[in-house]
Amino acid sequence: INILFKNANFYYKKEKYILKDLNFSIKCNEFIAFVGESGCGKSTLAKIISGNLNHYQGNIIMQEKELKNIREDSISKNIIVISSDSYVFKGTLRENFLMAKENATDEEMINILKKVKLDEIFEKNGLDTKLEEEGHNLSGGQRQKLCLARGLLVDAPFYIFDEATSNIDKESEADIMKVIKSLISKKTIILISHRLENVNR
Repeated sequence: INILFKNANFYYKKEKYILKDLNFSIKCNEFIAFVGESGCGKSTLAKIISGNLNHYQGNIIMQEKELKNIREDSISKNIIVISSDSYVFKGTLRENFLMAKENATDEEMINILKKVKLDEIFEKNGLDTKLEEEGHNLSGGQRQKLCLARGLLVDAPFYIFDEATSNIDKESEADIMKVIKSLISKKTIILISHRLENVNR
C-alpha cells in the first residue's frame, strides 16, 4: 500500500492545527517511524491513515484514491492498528482471535501465539482459556502480546504500531519489538513511539 500526503492539515479546534502542511510519501513495504512527545500529533496521524478521522484538509492519496473516499471496511481489512489501548474482549482466547479472522484455524492461532511467546502461558487450557473483560486476568505485557498476535493473524499488508510497547515490562517490550522488526521489508510499517531507542533498527 502506498500513501501520499499533499499539503495535508488537521485540527480538532479551528485554527489550532495538530498537523500542518504535511508532504511525504509512504511506499509499499517501507518502515517509517514517528517519534515525539505526547500531544504532538503522532496518534492523530495514525487515526487519519486508518480511516478514523477523515475531516482533514488537503489530500491524502492511498492507492491512487483519496483516503476519505475509500470505504471504511476496505481500510480496516488492509491497515491494522495495534496500540497501547487495544482491547481484549471477554470470552475465550479463540473467540478473541476469530473476531480478527473468522476463518482462522487452530493451527494458525497456536502458531501466532508461539510467534509472540504466549504459547506457554495458555498451555493449560489452550485456545479455550477464559479471558476477562479488557484482559484483566492478564498482565500488561501479556495483554499487549495478545493484541499483537490478534493483529498479526489478519496478515494485512499495512501495520501501524501506536505506542504498542508503552507501560509494559522490559521483557515483553523486547519480545514485541523483535516481532515488529521481523516484519520489516515484508509489510508496510509505521512505528509510533515516544522513545527513540525503539526506532533503532
